[in-house]
Amino acid sequence: MNAVARIFVAFVSGCAILLPAAAGANAFDVAVDQSTGIIAVSDGKQKLISAIKLVLAEADQSSCRQTTLRREADATVRFAGAIALGQSWCRFDQTVRPEGGSLLIRYSIFADTPPDEVAASVHIDIPGRLDDNAGLIYSPSIPIGTKRNQFWVSRNPGVAAAIEPADGGSRLTLNFERPSSGAACTSLALLISPHEPRFPLILNLHANASRVSRFHKFELTADLWADYANPYDPSDVDFHATFTGPSGTISTVPGFLFQDYLRSQALDAEQQVERLQPVGERAWKIRFAPAEVGMYRYAVRLKTRQGTAPEISGQFECTASNAPGFIGVSARNTRYFEFTTGHPYFPVGHNVCWVTREGGTYEYDRYFEKLRNARENYTRIWLCSWGLQLEGIALDDYRLDDAWRIDHVIELAREKGICINFCLDNFHDWTASDKRRFIPYFEDNGGPAASVEEFFTDPAAFQHYLRRIRYVVARWGYSTHVMAWELWNEMNYLVPESEPDYVIDWCRRAARAIREMDPHGHLITTSLGADVSWDKLWQSEEMDFAQYHAYLSSRSWLAKDEEHDAVGYLTARFDKLNQYGKPFLAAEWGFHGTNDHNPLNARDTFGLHLHDAIWASALGGAAGTVMPWWWDNYIEPNGLYYHYQAFSRFAAGVEWSHRRWQQVNLQPSTDVRVIGLVSDGLALLWIQDPKNTWYNRLIACDPAPALSGKVIDLSPFPCGRYRIEWWDTYLGGAITSHETRTTDNHIRLHLPVCGPDVACRITRLRD
Repeated sequence: MNAVARIFVAFVSGCAILLPAAAGANAFDVAVDQSTGIIAVSDGKQKLISAIKLVLAEADQSSCRQTTLRREADATVRFAGAIALGQSWCRFDQTVRPEGGSLLIRYSIFADTPPDEVAASVHIDIPGRLDDNAGLIYSPSIPIGTKRNQFWVSRNPGVAAAIEPADGGSRLTLNFERPSSGAACTSLALLISPHEPRFPLILNLHANASRVSRFHKFELTADLWADYANPYDPSDVDFHATFTGPSGTISTVPGFLFQDYLRSQALDAEQQVERLQPVGERAWKIRFAPAEVGMYRYAVRLKTRQGTAPEISGQFECTASNAPGFIGVSARNTRYFEFTTGHPYFPVGHNVCWVTREGGTYEYDRYFEKLRNARENYTRIWLCSWGLQLEGIALDDYRLDDAWRIDHVIELAREKGICINFCLDNFHDWTASDKRRFIPYFEDNGGPAASVEEFFTDPAAFQHYLRRIRYVVARWGYSTHVMAWELWNEMNYLVPESEPDYVIDWCRRAARAIREMDPHGHLITTSLGADVSWDKLWQSEEMDFAQYHAYLSSRSWLAKDEEHDAVGYLTARFDKLNQYGKPFLAAEWGFHGTNDHNPLNARDTFGLHLHDAIWASALGGAAGTVMPWWWDNYIEPNGLYYHYQAFSRFAAGVEWSHRRWQQVNLQPSTDVRVIGLVSDGLALLWIQDPKNTWYNRLIACDPAPALSGKVIDLSPFPCGRYRIEWWDTYLGGAITSHETRTTDNHIRLHLPVCGPDVACRITRLRD
C-alpha cells in the first residue's frame, strides 16, 4: 500500500461530537472527533470501538479539502469532503445514524478516477483481545467482539476482511471491493448492536409524498441491510412492494438499485462535454403510478438467501388529475391507440434514437424542446453501445450512470408532452465485429451463448435477459410517457433464416415475461428491417402493434420504378399491414445512406419525401405519422420540424380511436390522387398531384405542379349540410372554407388556389 492519508481533517480542532444515547438498555455513546474524523463507540460501560477511520491509499496524496459537517433531523451526523488523488479528486461521505437500539455507520467513496485505481479501507480498533470463539464469520455478516459487545459489517457491495493484533487490542481492516461499472462509488456499512440483527433488514424507508396525483410517480427509497452478491438477481436479493388500490386491485412492483448523479458541462477539445458526478450513497427504490383515486396501501418486502426481512407497510392518497394515463390499444377501434382514460393517442414524431456521448442528455434537452414546439408527441430511443447503455461488459453489471441519464430523458419527455417507444436491443451491437465486445451474453465475454442463434435458445441466457428486463420495468415502468417496450430493432438482421420459429418463440416468451413483471401494462412490440414483414410474428397476440421500416434507394439510378413515387411505395405496403387487425406504424423512413454519405438527403433539403410520407401515412391507415430516420444530420440541420407542426394543426381534436374509419385511396385521373379517411360526419383528405414525386422534382428537375382549379367527386356522403375546409400542408393553416349541401350522396370538391398538394377537412353540420 502506498502512502496513507486520513481524509478527515480539522472541522473544529480538538472537539468531538457526542450523539446522545437513546433511551433504553441498548443505547450507545458515540464520539466523533472533528479534528480526525475518527469515531469512538461505547455502550456506557466500556469501549466497544476505540477508533473507526477511513483511509485512502494513493501516491502523492495532498491534504483533504472541502470538508463539511452536517447534523440532520433524524440525529444523523454526516461528514463529507474531497481528497486529491494524483491529478483528480476523490470525494467521501461518512454517516453516523441511530437505528433503534443500534447504530449504523456508513462510508461512501466517489472517485473521479476509475474505481480500480483507488484503494480504500476502513480501520477499526477494538480494545482488548477478540474472543476467539466469536471468530470472523464472512456470511451473512461479520460479527466482531464478545457476545455482549458486537458489531456487524455489511457485505454490500462486498469487502475483503483482515484482522491482526494491535496495541492493547486488535485491528480489523476492511478493504472495499471494486464497484460496478458506471458508478464510481463504493460503500461500506457497519451496524453496532448488542443483539445480532435479523438478516436482512429494510432501513430508512421514505416516500416521496403522502399524496400523489393520479398517474404520477409515487416513489419509495430505502437502505437495505442485506447480504447479497448480485443486486440484479432477484434470487439473490428480491426487494419489491405490493400496492392495493381503493377497489382492491393488487399490483406487485419490483425495486431497483439506484445511484444519484449531478450533471454538468465542461469544455473539452473546444466542445461542451457532459459530466456526471455521483451524489450520495446508493439506495434502493420502488416506483409506481397509481391509476385509482383514493387511498392506496402498500407492503414492502425484502428477501435474500439468508431470510426474509420484517415487512414494512404504509399508505398514500391518490388524488384526481388531468393526466390521461398509459397508452394501450383502443377497444373501440383496434387499429389505433388510446390512453387509459379513453383519450386518443395518435403518434406524431420522428426517431431520436441516440445522442452523442459527449453531448449526453443536454442534446436531448435541445431535441425535445424542438419536438414540443413542432407539436410532436412521439419519439424512439435505443439502448446501444455508442449511446445510452444499460448493460456493462459483464453479465449483471449495469451502468447506473446511463440509467440516470434515461431517468432524465423520460422525465424530460413527460415535461415536453412526448411519449417514447423504448427499444431495448439493436442488431448492430450483436453483429458488428467491433461491437460484439459490448454484448456480455457471448462466450468470448464470459456469457453462456456461443452465437446469436444460441442466445435465442439458451435457458441461461434467457434468465440473464429477464433480469435486465426486470430492472428496466422496475425503473421506468412507472412512466406514462413510455409508450411501449420494443424488444429489438430490425431483429431479422440477426439471423440468416427468414422468419425462424425459434426467434418468434423467443419474442413471445419475452413479451409474456414482461407482462408478468409490468403492473402498468405497457405495449410490447419489436421491429424488422426495411421492407420486411413476418406474418407469424405480427399475428401473435404477444405483439400489440406492428412496425414497418421503409427506405428509398440512395442512388436514384438504381431505384426501382415504384420507389420513384414515395407515396405509392409506402401506402402499397399498408394493405398487408392492415391484415393483422392491430395498429401499425411506419417506424423508420428515409433515403438509404450513411451519416456521412446520403446524396438524396443532400438534394432534398426541403423535405419533399418527408412531407409527402407524413400526410400519406397519417391519412392512409397507419396509427400515426411516418417516423423518419436521420434526425441529427437531416431533420435538425435543415429545420424540417415544421412539416410535423403543419399536420398536427390540421389534425387537432380528431378522435382517432373513437371512430370507424373507411379508407379513401382515389385516383380518378392521372393528375389527382386522394388519400384519406372517412367516418360518420367527418372526412380527412390529402390531395396531391401524383407527378409531384421526389424523383421528378430532384432527379428529372420538373417544376412543381399545381392543383388549382381541379374538380373531384367523392361519394358516398349522406344528404345534408357540410363544412369544407382547405388547409395549407406546409404552414398548417386554413386557406379557405365554405358550406355545401348534398342531395345525391356525393360531394363535388373544387380545389382552391394551391400548390402540388392540399388537405381538406369535411365536417357534417346539423340541419
